[in-house]
Amino acid sequence: LSLLPFPLHLDGMLGFHPQDDDAAYQAGYDSAVTRSISLPPTPAASASASPRDLIAPPPPLLLPAEERPLSSQLEALLPKLIAEALQPLRQEVENLSVLLENGVRDLSDRICRVESMMSHLESRRGGAESSVSTEVSALAAPPPSEARENAAEFLEQAAPRLDGRSHKGQCGRIGVLGGSIDFAGAPYYAGVAALRSGAELLYLCTAEEASLAIKGFSPELMVTPAYSIGSLSNPACVEQEQQAFLDKMSDVVPRLHSLCLGPGLGRHEAVLATLGKVIELSRRRELPLVIDADALWLVCQQPDIIRGYAGAVLTPNAMEYRLLAKAVCGDEHADLRSVCHALQGVTVVQKGPVDSIFSSSEASVIQCAEPGTPRRPGGIGDVLAGVLATLLAWSHQRRHSRLKACHAACVLVRAASRAAYSKHHRAMVTPDIIEELGPAMQALFPVPAVG
Repeated sequence: LSLLPFPLHLDGMLGFHPQDDDAAYQAGYDSAVTRSISLPPTPAASASASPRDLIAPPPPLLLPAEERPLSSQLEALLPKLIAEALQPLRQEVENLSVLLENGVRDLSDRICRVESMMSHLESRRGGAESSVSTEVSALAAPPPSEARENAAEFLEQAAPRLDGRSHKGQCGRIGVLGGSIDFAGAPYYAGVAALRSGAELLYLCTAEEASLAIKGFSPELMVTPAYSIGSLSNPACVEQEQQAFLDKMSDVVPRLHSLCLGPGLGRHEAVLATLGKVIELSRRRELPLVIDADALWLVCQQPDIIRGYAGAVLTPNAMEYRLLAKAVCGDEHADLRSVCHALQGVTVVQKGPVDSIFSSSEASVIQCAEPGTPRRPGGIGDVLAGVLATLLAWSHQRRHSRLKACHAACVLVRAASRAAYSKHHRAMVTPDIIEELGPAMQALFPVPAVG
């Protein structure tokens, strides 16, 4: 024991004291050490063995996991705890990485579009130095696309020449039949859109109750009160008023190059009954018809009034298309080809994120996926109906494809919508689109400056 690196006093620990005799002391010491340390038996020591050799090392102390010290248990659990704590952070980092990647890709696309726009503008200006207004963005003037080129080709072939030799109205006399007590804006949008896209005279036939309001919107529209809702609602004079309505339309229809039916018309029973007769009158004269809004509702109720008429173009939105498909195919999910074949020659412009255009007389569906506006204010469909009425009149006069006229109208309205949105963003409304129709037309089919 004297070899230990620290002093060890066994006197008090073993219960013996120095005054005891040496023999008793030695006996008690041997017994206590044997009981306390429980040394395993060792070989007999030689006389020359040292005290260090007489002490065997204790066996290793092995405890079950549940009896190990708390520090050892924590040390074993530490990697798992760290991994669980870091898992939410790892997920957040992954999400952030995806967002950054998408943002970089979107920024790169926008830069490419701006560079393409600048290159296109420079090439069209003969390489001359030019500056772009801060109001113009990549959305307002995208690079040329196949759809825009096809629309420009149609306009090159069908649009009347502005050579100063024509007379008033020869570039388009367009009619609009629509409007009611509640909806005076829709026929105005259709009429003024027809003028802004190139028509020269616009005949707007509407309800007497809406005529004053529409006249106040624009002096460019020749507004005719064609009927009175009050008189049509009176059983005593409904037949007389319907006949007067039809007589007025019979005077107007022969003057027209095309007729747009339905914007804001309403669903008054007597009005729709007379509308059916106006359609029959137009068919006899082979007048191109754009059938939109409430006139489409009449077609869904009576498909035969339009079936087989190649001069008609229907312009349903998503809800109207389902009604039309149900009416003519018995299935609201019927595809565009099936609907057009059931209508036997009628052209349908199925409006949506991608406009689809088809007629059973054609071989394939034409689509327009030109970027437009993410805004959807009321009246954009009325603008398309008016523009389409003008382009159909031109195609009919020059015997060009109706489908190409429909496609060009879709491209033109989408281009104007995109330009309006690039300037006004969330504040964009339908009159802003109408204001951009002229510049959009000039971009597609430029006319030379005078002087």
